[in-house]
Amino acid sequence: MKQLLYISLVFIFISCKKKVTDSKVILNTEKDTIEQKEDKKSISLLKEKSNTIKNDTVNLKNQKGDYPSDLFNTKLIGLAIKDSLSNNAYNKYWIDFDAYCYSPAASFYIDTYKKKIYAIEYTFENTAIEEDKILFQFDIKTIINDNGNYQIYLNKVEQFTVENYDKIEYIETVFNFKKLNTVYKLDIENNPPTFYSEVNRYNFFVSKKKESKFEHEDCGDFEG
Repeated sequence: MKQLLYISLVFIFISCKKKVTDSKVILNTEKDTIEQKEDKKSISLLKEKSNTIKNDTVNLKNQKGDYPSDLFNTKLIGLAIKDSLSNNAYNKYWIDFDAYCYSPAASFYIDTYKKKIYAIEYTFENTAIEEDKILFQFDIKTIINDNGNYQIYLNKVEQFTVENYDKIEYIETVFNFKKLNTVYKLDIENNPPTFYSEVNRYNFFVSKKKESKFEHEDCGDFEG
């Protein structure tokens, strides 16, 4: 009888231990499953973030590629009106005395890659943008395309002089470029007087690549 009781107690003990062990296995399995789900969720989020960055990059490249090459990422030179009655742009506008002979007249370079507009000193030579003298540098905040006309919102302006450069107090400035067949008409909203004479000297601009098609005013003996 004692022997039978002993065997029963041993059996009960083993059964209880097995249940505890099985319970631990189940708990561990559930924990592993939760951790695996969390890991998969983290991996999924990382992949999603990576894809978002990749897509943004692709969209940005496409957006840059959509910018017209006669306005963006090319030098723009100022034009004056020579014959207001002419319907031919190459006869109506020309490179006048201020631009051709007076060096501080500003040209532009709108860099969509660096999101900056450079107001550079006009030069007759086809120099690289890196070699040109920068008069002003604008940081681009937003570019809006309105049926081929462009509104460029600026959020910072820096002026470069012979000795140093100054950060101009921020005034929200907008460059409005309106397409007029061959040339672009520029209107500047909230134009700070600090850079008015250099930057806003001209209202019409064209890619420097077309400069040879326009007449140049004769400088005479002027050595500007």
